[in-house]
Amino acid sequence: MPGTSVSATAHEEFLPAAAATTVVVSQALVRVLTVSRGGVIQSQADGHYSTSSSTITFSDPFSGTERVVVAYQTGTSGTGTLIDTDLRTYVQRIMQILDPSGPPPPTP
Repeated sequence: MPGTSVSATAHEEFLPAAAATTVVVSQALVRVLTVSRGGVIQSQADGHYSTSSSTITFSDPFSGTERVVVAYQTGTSGTGTLIDTDLRTYVQRIMQILDPSGPPPPTP
C-alpha cells in the first residue's frame, strides 16, 4: 500500500557443513518469511529452527548436502510499495516445478 512503512527483504542460500546446526544471515532478522532445508519448508512453531539476531539454529544437524534457503525482512527502509521481485520469481519457479500443470502465476 503506498505511503505505508515497508521493510527491506533479503534472500540467502547456504550449504552448511556436516554436523553444523546454524546458519548466519548477513543482516539482523526482523521477521523470517521462509526457511527451506533440502527443499522442505521449515516451521519455527513446530521446533524445526529458532532465531536470534542474525543466527538461525536448527534442531537437527545437517548432513553436509542439504541446501538452506532463507527469505527474511531486515528492517524498515522507508515508505512506499514493496514487491520483492527476486523472492517472487523464486517462488514462482519452485511452484512451476512442483505443479507444472497448475494455473499460471498472476502478473505483478
